[in-house]
Amino acid sequence: MPLQDSIFKLHNRDIRCLEEVISGKREFIDVTITSPPYFNLKSYGHEKQIGYGQKYDEYLNDLRDIFKQVYIKTKETGSLWLIVDTFSKEGNFVNLPFDIASKLGDLFDVKNNNEKKGWKLTDLIIWKKDKTLPYSRKGQFRNIFEYVLFFTKSPLYKFNVDSTRINDFSQLKEWWVKFPERYNPKGTVPTNVWEFPIPTQGVWGSKSLRHFNPLPPKLIERIILLTTEVDDVVFDPFAGSGTTLSVAGFLNRRWFGFELNKGYCEMHDKVMAETKKELAAENQRIEELLQSSRYLESTIINLRLIKYPKAIVRQLLKRGLIEPSKQEIKTIFAFSSAERENTEGLLPHKFLKESIIIIVDSDGSKLRESIDLIINKPPLSKFGIQPEIIVDTKADYVKKQTEDLEKMKLFLYSHGIVNKYNNPICFEDWVSADIEKFLEYHSLKNVPPIISNISVDQQVLHSWKSKERKHQELLKALGSFFE
Repeated sequence: MPLQDSIFKLHNRDIRCLEEVISGKREFIDVTITSPPYFNLKSYGHEKQIGYGQKYDEYLNDLRDIFKQVYIKTKETGSLWLIVDTFSKEGNFVNLPFDIASKLGDLFDVKNNNEKKGWKLTDLIIWKKDKTLPYSRKGQFRNIFEYVLFFTKSPLYKFNVDSTRINDFSQLKEWWVKFPERYNPKGTVPTNVWEFPIPTQGVWGSKSLRHFNPLPPKLIERIILLTTEVDDVVFDPFAGSGTTLSVAGFLNRRWFGFELNKGYCEMHDKVMAETKKELAAENQRIEELLQSSRYLESTIINLRLIKYPKAIVRQLLKRGLIEPSKQEIKTIFAFSSAERENTEGLLPHKFLKESIIIIVDSDGSKLRESIDLIINKPPLSKFGIQPEIIVDTKADYVKKQTEDLEKMKLFLYSHGIVNKYNNPICFEDWVSADIEKFLEYHSLKNVPPIISNISVDQQVLHSWKSKERKHQELLKALGSFFE
């Protein structure tokens, strides 16, 4: 039975009344994101508020009871994110985040003596926010970060890390083109230190909207993208003026929340409008970066696929499995399927398939055995490629070909250069060419020509600033040498 639409709104009610609003024990929440009251640091203006005016143990027990209810309502694939700060009480440091984590890890009585059942603290993020309340006191450093606690209900929890990756050209080293296997095509996984500046205290968005202790929309956006899909349910039990709920709505998730303070609830429509405006402007810039990122992803994959057969030859030579003087390998064909998203049949740690045909003069069984010895060891294992390798003579390979190959657009990579093709080539041109002359003209340092359906035309870009810096360092070193 679907949830009633009346549930999906900001409720001006006490979160301890969750069961009254949502009857039954249906597991429907996908993610809960909230910043609970920080004990007695601030009054939120309501007689039933949690934290302010309470004893510390009473406060922790209230939070335990609340998040026990949330646990019951959360799907097995769901998660809980708490943004919590430490504080000082009578000169003593209070580690609130971990006191809460300890309470939430033991929610239910379990028959086995040593077993606990509750929220599992899966990861911990440092949120560097630059501003905070309070700023500092005597004997304390200025506090510019908070903890983000990531809890899960079961090992089935959603974690869409690729949705938060952005591959940025500006983050690449000069030599990325020559070493594509060192770069994940999807981009780097976010670290556990997140930098999202907090809006100025006491103002938010347009600077005319009063809002205390605001959370940056981009921080909430990252969490929602990590742990939900479109139409999933996002919940905030301490919603304030509703930043979390506004971001959820912008991202086409269903949302609902609770907030005791009526004034905060009345701000929600304005906060939602400001949130959408802020995220729309920022996400337009992100979309431009994503287009560049998608191009970079494709380029890194193509560079890997073309370099991989060259790397096979290099390893065979390095390990003495082929003799340089004999030039045993005459040509290598490297084919990639257009259906790169098809991961069926891929082994662990592999994400690409590639068909490699190695052309030799005579029986290639010994060469094939040598290749089998090296492809599952570094550096070849680092490419993420699961190859289908055939070793064949030119005559036998030509006999096996179909009209598809004859019509295919192919690209020739010569002289060991795998980041830029030499020229387009058709299969018939290779068939009609003298194999030894073709090898002699297009090989260099025992790397045979590579023919592929993959087009790569990527210059090796060098940083002028880097060159200038190295030049200055060299001059400085020479100066000290002659002193």
